[in-house]
Amino acid sequence: MKSNYLIWLIVAIAIGGLLLILPSKQETPGELDDFAACLSEKGVTMYGADWCSHCQNEKRAFGDSFELVPYVECPDDPQKCLDVGVKSYPTWILPDGQKLEGEQGLEKLAQESGCALPQDSPISSAPTNSFESLSQKFKTELVATGVVAAEYAGKLSDLNWYWAFGLANKNPVLEEGPMRDPRYETANFASTGGWTLATGDAMDHYSHHTFVAFTPDQQERLEKVSKNVYRPCCGNSTYFTDCNHGMAMLGMLEILAADNASESEMYAAAEAANALWFGPQPASSGCTT
Repeated sequence: MKSNYLIWLIVAIAIGGLLLILPSKQETPGELDDFAACLSEKGVTMYGADWCSHCQNEKRAFGDSFELVPYVECPDDPQKCLDVGVKSYPTWILPDGQKLEGEQGLEKLAQESGCALPQDSPISSAPTNSFESLSQKFKTELVATGVVAAEYAGKLSDLNWYWAFGLANKNPVLEEGPMRDPRYETANFASTGGWTLATGDAMDHYSHHTFVAFTPDQQERLEKVSKNVYRPCCGNSTYFTDCNHGMAMLGMLEILAADNASESEMYAAAEAANALWFGPQPASSGCTT
């Protein structure tokens, strides 16, 4: 028995040593890891607040690489932000004390910091005209299911087609998100009660039809992007689709996610859609403290 115990002990030690030698699995690097690391090395710090839509815009421009950016959440440490003179969010402070107040964007940060953006990064070279109309396939399905009554099919704008799709396509964002908060009556939102172009009641179609389905990864990407895409009309994120623009944006992001678009491609399309629906937005803007 003692001999067997010693043998098993030796085997266990050998396996443990082998595991220590083997390389651990590395996370996939973000597209802007080098740029974010450069900002960190130079001492460039962003001060902001999670509730600020302009801060969210800055964060999502970095994608997963933002975790490498020095960041201070001012509501959690207000004195730290007061000590350096932060008056609005976001505020970027450079090593020499220079403040960049408001939403800057990647190119401005690169210019001011001296850190280079990767030339082949889809974020830094995202097209500004990436908005596309809803495909005829989905339009046909929307009419066939009664989400869009046949008499209106030839009269809808792109916004309204995406609104219909976002309203009707079955998704946990609609079933488990803030639209189903018990404090609200889901049917009374502008995005639901305002949809009067269906056969029957709009709520008969709410998250009812499976036009596209999602893998767990696609759903996770959809929810992440929808929580970080805001609309200028009300400041709400796409995750809370209480108006027609929000529901339309959800529809567009759903199609992109199901088509395996990357986060940066989804953000670029959302930016193009917002520019089309609301007009170009100021590049430098911020939230008051």
